[in-house]
Parts: sequence; C-alpha cells; structure tokens
Amino acid sequence: MNVRTLLIAAVLFALSASATEPNLDKAPVRVKLGTPKVTGACVPADVIKAVARREIMWTKCYELMLKKQPTLAGTATIRWTINKQGRAEEVWAVKGGTLKDISMLHCLRGIAKRLRFEPPSKGVCEVHQPAEFSGGK
Repeated sequence: MNVRTLLIAAVLFALSASATEPNLDKAPVRVKLGTPKVTGACVPADVIKAVARREIMWTKCYELMLKKQPTLAGTATIRWTINKQGRAEEVWAVKGGTLKDISMLHCLRGIAKRLRFEPPSKGVCEVHQPAEFSGGK
C-alpha cells in the first residue's frame, strides 16, 4: 500500500467513525451538492442516486476539515469517469472552484473514488459534480 492510499483510508476511517454533535455556537454546516453534468452512456438519474447515497460522507469530510481550518468555505467541482464496471476512476478536482484547500480536495477525491454506479450502457462516461461548502466560523 502506498502512502496516498493509507492517507485516504485514514481520512475515510476518521470520517466514518466520527459522530456529529450539534454545536449551538457555530453556524450549521452546509454542503450543497449541485446537479452533476453527465456525458456519455450513463443515465444521469443513476449518477445522482449514487452520489446522494454517500452525501453524508461529503458533509463529514467538510466537518473534519473545519476542525483544522474553521473559516474553510467555497465551491469545488470533482470530475471522474465511470468505467465499464461502474467504478469511478480518473478522479480530479476541476480548476476554477473557490475551495483551494488541498487536504479538503483530496478528501473529496477519496470519496468520489469509492462511489459505485450502474455500468454505462457502452464505453465510459464522465461526471462533473459541483458542490458548495459553507458554515464555518
């Protein structure tokens, strides 16, 4: 296992193990997943459903990063392809978002890499998933 894989596994473990407790002193954490742009032979509704099933992980990733950087906020678009087996690959953060924190972008990439989809009817397809993060101090 390489260092990057271990880092992603550790972050995802921390995200899945952390409990969210309400804190009335802070603004509520808000993660808004936009409508993905889907090109190729995938059904957009299937992609939306698969992303929505893991929406809590996007929020937990943001909550974890807020502990280190309380003012973190902004937008990001994560791009990936869906291969013939329905797995995300070639996952990247698209340039142009206002969220520049490398750790946060790596966390989001790790989540996207673990998404599973209905396999495309032919070939592969590409997804651009926008997200907006707000609610830090």
